[in-house]
Amino acid sequence: MTRTSYTSAGIAYDRAGPRGDLPVVLIHAGVADRRMWDQLWPALTAERDVIRLDLRGFGESATRPRGLLCPVDDVLDTLTEAGIDRSHLVGASFGAGVAVEVALTRPEVVASLLLSAPGGSLIAEVTPDLRAFIQAERSALARGDLDGAVEANLTWWVDGHGRDDGDVDPAVRDLVRQMQRRAFEVTADWDDIQQSELDPPALDRLADIRVPTLALLGGLDLDAIHDAARRVADGIPDARRVDWPETAHLPSMERPDDFLALLRDWLKPPNRRRTTECRGTDRNSNQARSAPAAKVNLRRSWPSVCGNAAALLAGAWFEVWRGRHSSGDTCRPCGGSCDEGVGAHSFVMRLLPPLGASYVNLGARNQPRGPGSGHTGQRCESALLVSYQVEDPGLGQACQPR
Repeated sequence: MTRTSYTSAGIAYDRAGPRGDLPVVLIHAGVADRRMWDQLWPALTAERDVIRLDLRGFGESATRPRGLLCPVDDVLDTLTEAGIDRSHLVGASFGAGVAVEVALTRPEVVASLLLSAPGGSLIAEVTPDLRAFIQAERSALARGDLDGAVEANLTWWVDGHGRDDGDVDPAVRDLVRQMQRRAFEVTADWDDIQQSELDPPALDRLADIRVPTLALLGGLDLDAIHDAARRVADGIPDARRVDWPETAHLPSMERPDDFLALLRDWLKPPNRRRTTECRGTDRNSNQARSAPAAKVNLRRSWPSVCGNAAALLAGAWFEVWRGRHSSGDTCRPCGGSCDEGVGAHSFVMRLLPPLGASYVNLGARNQPRGPGSGHTGQRCESALLVSYQVEDPGLGQACQPR
């Protein structure tokens, strides 16, 4: 069992794993504490040097701040006292916003960013669903109903849109219940404490981030988080986005094995990554539906010049169609390798790929690969229909291997 350490300022953290490669730093969500990484911790620390911390006001970081509440300082102080000069930051929700602010405050200490359900300082607007949550939580707290306030967090952040508590792993709900209740208890008398704010704010400075960045979005998350993920993917140079349509606000807790595979892939050198980018999709777009596998076995190679010429002649749409699909549907990558058990594939383009591409066995066991294919062979849940979309060249590719 990893022994809990504390910084001189009272920030609790764990560190485990072999030293050598750049460390990975895990920053928890606002409805959680460092225990949210429990399911990843044994496997990840078996191969990487990893730190996870409780931001002040969460978990075991329960001492009141002497001045402003500053999560960025919590992270930087922890790194300094742990002797870490540079690391990969993995932030969930509120922690994703903290990770971005760390990268803006001390860019030299950040090697990359993985932002799961970008929230906190990355939320630009109070959408109707976010407003409904805030009202539910505040109303419960105003009447002294701590259980009701906790349940509001579970309903909106864990269950997500279109699900109820029976659709989510009870162990996930129970752990979030414990962590959120702990945060309420720790900060019960902190109403007089103000939180520091970055000036200019992070959302106005996304273009200043110059490290590889991956945003992960759950399709059942709040609209405010969809908007934040879009802003991150559009605002940070060369940022990538991955959508998991069947998860809500805590993908790493709902699908820890897939998240671990995604993180492992992300930590590889760029030329060895399988991670793809998915942009421009949201919870309200039409979702791909299950369908029989395409009964075709094609292998075609499109040289660059011919591909471009074909694209100009093809016009608006080219489809290899099995399963109902339309523009705006979701690209569904996840981590690992996907050699079998994927289900049927639907492939929709506005134009033919501008570069060479190879399509092999467009059916249940194989998937299109190559430039413009939008997929590089991830492991995907069986029975999910995986789809790929490539936008007009003038608008940028919606899904592309990187």
